[in-house]
Amino acid sequence: MYFSKQGPVWLKFRRNLLRRRAPPGVPAVASRRTPCTPRKEPDVATSHFQQFLHDATTPDADTDSPLGPDCLYGLYTSWCLLQGVKPKRPAVFRAGMRLCGVNVRSGRLRMKGRAAADYILASYPFAF
Repeated sequence: MYFSKQGPVWLKFRRNLLRRRAPPGVPAVASRRTPCTPRKEPDVATSHFQQFLHDATTPDADTDSPLGPDCLYGLYTSWCLLQGVKPKRPAVFRAGMRLCGVNVRSGRLRMKGRAAADYILASYPFAF
């Protein structure tokens, strides 16, 4: 970092930037800056995961063996295959589940529907 008599160079540049006068009708430089906000996932991804939860899972508070993270993601990939949708990466899937209010590790969910049948047959092909 370079220093001058008035302090660090970047601080001097910042002071000069703030001293500039904006033309009439244009907001000042400092007010044009947008505040930092956390990045949000698009609504399409959230509705995509909500549709998956609606079609392929059902809440079950009394289950002894809830779906684990791997089984839930496997069920999701089976659902995507049946829907003709490209599955999202596992990290994006976990983030989408969090946005939908589902804890992937201890979510009390049970499989249902065609995706459940496809997942079971794909996971255990020699059991039948």
